Order: sequence, then structure tokens, then C-alpha cells
Amino acid sequence: MPRYYPININLENTDCLVVGGGGVAERKVCTLISFGARVTLVSPRITSGLREMAEKGDIVLKERAYQKGDCLGMRTVIVATDSDEINRKVAEEAMAANALVNVVDQPHISNFIVPATLRQGDLQISISTNGKSPALARRIRERLEGEFGPEYAKFLEIIDRVRQKALATMPEPEKRRELFYRIVDSDLIQLIREGKDQEVQKRLEGLC
Repeated sequence: MPRYYPININLENTDCLVVGGGGVAERKVCTLISFGARVTLVSPRITSGLREMAEKGDIVLKERAYQKGDCLGMRTVIVATDSDEINRKVAEEAMAANALVNVVDQPHISNFIVPATLRQGDLQISISTNGKSPALARRIRERLEGEFGPEYAKFLEIIDRVRQKALATMPEPEKRRELFYRIVDSDLIQLIREGKDQEVQKRLEGLC
């Protein structure tokens, strides 16, 4: 099995194809939409959730079996059918079209895999077992959810505001670096977690 190079990709306004219409396909579609992708779904049978998305115009639905050429022009292809023959056929055509392709639970015919990911706002923590045990990756993600809660999303928003101001007003890179580490190493996370907004602002003013 190959070793996978970790990378984050921008899917905003890119064309993505999902082949399959079950629950797994629905979850994949929701994730792609949340990252701004333009999603086309191909499947003769679909879940009620996918139909609702199609009726609202969130996805382009082709309610039929996969056809040769459906991969053309797609940046990313996700395959989630229960047919090994269809999965392999789509994967081969997607790779021939120079698309990124992931066949769910079949890394050996994919050219990328999707890690288990914990998201809190702009914080993303991805866990990969190199395709050997998605179940273990999910369990590790679940354990991390208890440690990295929604307070990290707010913390990152604060850090970003400070960083943008520092970049504009503090020309010395070393001073900026020291400031950023003072904030990261402070107790702001705990104060945010406890909902002490006034204390957060006071502590931030002291750190800056």
C-alpha cells in the first residue's frame, strides 16, 4: 500500500462528482458542499436527503446509472456504490481524466484517501491510518473531540484578528512570533471555555 502525502485542498467553486446515492454518498455530498464545491451526483436511486438537496438546487442530479464521460471536467470524484465493477470502472476513468478519485473503503483503487477529521471552525485535525483502519481513525477523532471543543473556533478568530493587526503594525518578525506564542501559551482557551468574555478581553490586552 502506498504512503499518502497529507495535503489540504481548496475545493471552492470546483466541479466534483459523486457516484452513488446511499447514506455514505449523502454524507460525502454534504461535506463537499460545506467546502464550497459544485457537486454533480450520478445514481439511479438516491436518499430522500439527496433528493431534497437536488430540489433546492444545491446539487446537480443525474438520476441514472454512471455513463462513460461523466468524469470529464471534474476535479474530484467520490465513488460510493455497492458494485465493485462500477467502482473500478469509475476510478479508472477518473484517473484517466486526471481527476482526484476516492473510492469509499477501497484505497487500493483510489489515488487519495479521506482522513477522519475533527473540525472546530477553522481548526482541523485530521487522523489517518494510511487506509489500514478507518475505524481506528474515527475512534481517535472521537477521543480528541473531548479535548478540542468549540472554544477553539473562537480562539482562532481572536488569533486571526491579532495576527492581521500585528502584520500591519509590527514590522519585526521576531516580535510578532513572540506575541503569537504568548497568546497560544496563555490561558485564553480556558477563559473562553468558561464563557468569561470580559476576562478574555482584559487578558488579551495584557498580552498584546
